[in-house]
Amino acid sequence: MISKFKKKPWLGTLLAVGIITFSALVGLTGCADKPGTEPSDITTPASSASPDASSTPNNQNPEVSDDASSPTESPADTNSNANGYFGQWTVEKVLAYGQAGTYSSEDAEKLVGKSLSFSDTEAVIINDQPAASPVALNSPEYEEGSLSASDFTANFNMTFAQLDISADTVTEVVVSGAEAVGGCALLLKDSDTMILIAGGTYFQLARI
Repeated sequence: MISKFKKKPWLGTLLAVGIITFSALVGLTGCADKPGTEPSDITTPASSASPDASSTPNNQNPEVSDDASSPTESPADTNSNANGYFGQWTVEKVLAYGQAGTYSSEDAEKLVGKSLSFSDTEAVIINDQPAASPVALNSPEYEEGSLSASDFTANFNMTFAQLDISADTVTEVVVSGAEAVGGCALLLKDSDTMILIAGGTYFQLARI
């Protein structure tokens, strides 16, 4: 056998070429099988998601609550019942008679229980002239002022004590109108009681 190979040297060369060729083919096939080279194995970074619209404060078109606007208040009436004399009243009793008055006790007592009223448009009052019923003043005028106990005594020859007024000062309201029937004066005793002065007689009024 050895002698045969020596006689044919080309056979060794052919065998060497075959081995080299086989090694090259194996090397190429192995590269194709290496992990991580396939496109499917490549991890693509997740794209940044846009912020959820529901989690973003909506400052573009804020909703306006129906309660945001307050109802418009109408201007205060200049002749409002600031001191409590507007409204319906009844003649509760006769408190006192002045030294020089136009009412007899009989005339004055007839007015007990009568209804009086005071408003911007009309004042139903007792005036200086004795009558069986109160009289009405259209579009009356009210002049308010403060009256002290000493001034009251000087002007009316009467004391607050005689009228059961314990305060040192009260609000006086002079009621007048265009009619010739005359007016009266009111002394505000408290929120539900006042005294009407007419014809030198003092009537206590109670709020209805």
